[in-house]
Amino acid sequence: MLDMGGVADTDYRLDELFEEKWKAVLDSHMTVLQNSLKEVCDGGIDIMAREFMKTALPPMLTDEEKNLSVLGSRPDILHGKPMVFRPGTKVKLIRRHAQRLIFENEDDCYIVHRMANSRVYEGRPEQNFELPTEFVSGFNTLSASYPEWTSLSEMPNDMSGEEVQEMCHLLFYHGLIMVQQLPDRVKRNVVRRNSINE
Repeated sequence: MLDMGGVADTDYRLDELFEEKWKAVLDSHMTVLQNSLKEVCDGGIDIMAREFMKTALPPMLTDEEKNLSVLGSRPDILHGKPMVFRPGTKVKLIRRHAQRLIFENEDDCYIVHRMANSRVYEGRPEQNFELPTEFVSGFNTLSASYPEWTSLSEMPNDMSGEEVQEMCHLLFYHGLIMVQQLPDRVKRNVVRRNSINE
C-alpha cells in the first residue's frame, strides 16, 4: 500500500494497482453507502419535520385566514350542523409548512401539525391525527396546489365525493384548510360577528 500512492509527486511503483485494486473496492463501498443514505434520508427529514412541528409556534393568522378557517366560521357542532362542502367549494391549506403527512408504514399515516401549539413551549405533546390512506391523494393535491385554491370537483378521481367531504371535514376542523365561498349559514355568522366587533 505504501508504494501505491501519496501526496508527494513521486513515481510510485504500484500506482496502477491502486486504481484497479484499492480504488475499485473503495468505489463499491461508497456506492453502497450512498444507496443506504438515500433509503434513510426521507425518514430522517420526516423526523426533523416532526420535531419542528412540535416545537414551532403556531402561525400568526391574518384576518382573512381566520375568517375563512374553522376559527372564523364558528360551526354549530352542538346542534348537528356541520360545515357543508359542495363540489364547487374551493379549499386550500392555510399555510404551506403548518402540517406534514407522515407514514408509519404503507397502511398507516397521520398528519402532524402546529396549528394547536402553545405560544409558550412547555414540552407539550405532538399535535397529530390519523389520516385514512384513501385521503392521501386528496391531501397531496392540496399540498401541490398551494397557494392556489382547489375546487373540490378537481380532487383526484380515485376519491369518491363522500371521501372528499370526509377529508375536508377532518382538515377543516383541525384548522388546516381555508374554505372559499362559505355556505350561507356560515357567511351569516361571519358577517354578524364582524358587525358586532365594529
